[in-house]
Amino acid sequence: MRWRTDHVISIRARRRSVEASPLGRRQRAQPKPRTPSLRLLSSSLGACLALFILGCGHAPLRPDQPAEPALIPIRAAFERTLIQARQDPTVSWRSGWLGNASINLFGGTRRGLCFEWRNLVFDGVIDTVRGLGWDATGVVISKGTYSEHSAVIVYDPKRIPLTDLLSAGPGRPVYVLDAWRRGQADIYPMYMWLKLPIIVRSPAQIKPLPVNATPNPTQANPAPSAS
Repeated sequence: MRWRTDHVISIRARRRSVEASPLGRRQRAQPKPRTPSLRLLSSSLGACLALFILGCGHAPLRPDQPAEPALIPIRAAFERTLIQARQDPTVSWRSGWLGNASINLFGGTRRGLCFEWRNLVFDGVIDTVRGLGWDATGVVISKGTYSEHSAVIVYDPKRIPLTDLLSAGPGRPVYVLDAWRRGQADIYPMYMWLKLPIIVRSPAQIKPLPVNATPNPTQANPAPSAS
């Protein structure tokens, strides 16, 4: 017992000696690394998730700045469709990747996979779209992969043929209605929507809508673009 007591006293003396040395004082003066708070981690994860969902930061068109006059009634029909869907007590609509996860894990009355949003939106806006002299169809990107995504295209067939929709640049009357990302009436120019996915595993392609529709002969051989 005597040896153990002396040994402990010796260790404590050496520790005090080190702490009193210049090196020990510098070590005490250095701030200890702080552990990130849960709130900070949550904020960071939320920001990363938002970037992942929205892609490279391309925001949808603002409601108060329609790029085309026809988009005003189209957006109104779009918003009305989403409101009516949320008021349906038999269905619980979800959006984004988290929505996909809850649907795939729990099922039930949950809806909100991208093709479900696409079909809902198409059915809700098609009468308004055609009443304006425009038309609508579907678009799918990365088809057949885990990152597959689809939405609705609205366009003015008098100014651009079906075959040119996917290559339409700024200023062309081609827009994508995509409610899946945020569960809101988001409208994107075609060229901007194509830039949203971080990973593209196969190019975008036209998806005729409704799903059981047969190709329209006038769309199969479209007239040359007027602009």
